[in-house]
Amino acid sequence: MNKLLTCLLMFALAACANMQAINKPVESASSAPEALIETKADEFASLATLWRNYNQASLALEAAMGRTANMVGEFAERLVAQHYNVDLSTSSAESLDLITADNKRIQVKARKLQQIEATRLSIIRSWDFDLLVVVLFGEDGNILKAIEIDSNSAKELARFDEYQNGYVLTTSKKLLEHEAARDITQNLQNIMDGMADN
Repeated sequence: MNKLLTCLLMFALAACANMQAINKPVESASSAPEALIETKADEFASLATLWRNYNQASLALEAAMGRTANMVGEFAERLVAQHYNVDLSTSSAESLDLITADNKRIQVKARKLQQIEATRLSIIRSWDFDLLVVVLFGEDGNILKAIEIDSNSAKELARFDEYQNGYVLTTSKKLLEHEAARDITQNLQNIMDGMADN
């Protein structure tokens, strides 16, 4: 009996759907292109809004951090400075971004990626620092992976490039999972989320 009632109910619902489809006014050939144009106009309006928001956010970031050609790297340096509770270094040394309270010299390298993968970091021309901090951001701005590693261990994994007159280091598994590396992914993410707990 239950199966019969179920079948009748399904039949009734199907019939109602068919009636609605039959009674639905048929869109004239002349109105179809207009509807398509309106749809495309709405889609572009949304796109234009996103475009304006993106540029306004970029201008706000530039104003907050100072104009820079590398906003990812600049933001990473400020984030890492929060992690170590220090100010950005005023040193002119290319290899130095931060100095901790116990005088450890830190170099920060960052990239923005779709996923964790082996990719080149910017060239390293001097190893005159104590710790290298690597920060990999996802496309949404959150932290995919972040590590700190002593400069000697990092240098062992780097390759000298004569053309660029510096060392090339990639975000390989050897680097990210090196025994000397300390994972600080969650520490940095917590800071970004407002739950800093170093």
